[in-house]
Amino acid sequence: MSSSNEQAPTTTHNVVMTAEQYQLTLTEARRDNAQKQYEHWKARRKVAKLQRRAAKRRAANTPAPDPLSGGIMGTCEDPKALGHAVAELMAQPGVEGVCFQVEPVKKETEVETHPNTTHTVANVSPSF
Repeated sequence: MSSSNEQAPTTTHNVVMTAEQYQLTLTEARRDNAQKQYEHWKARRKVAKLQRRAAKRRAANTPAPDPLSGGIMGTCEDPKALGHAVAELMAQPGVEGVCFQVEPVKKETEVETHPNTTHTVANVSPSF
């Protein structure tokens, strides 16, 4: 090393792989990649499952809106009108069934003039 331009000698090692070693290395790399993809897929599925469970829990804890909390109550002389009111109530979202109670009632004015006349009072309420 007499001159300043000279550098220290470097040693290079040429690694020669046989075709069999190359195939083994390539197969191992592919296997590692497939394993990582599988683990990533499993993690995504687990996250999706937890999100679905959380959404179901939120939905279960949220009370359904009551379309007619008080129901329908009134005097009905026509059974068709009662059927129409029940059908209208059943058409509302979230209503699974309808309970109603029918009671014959005499009006005070009709008791005096028509003692045998009765009107039907129906109390219709939704069931969820």
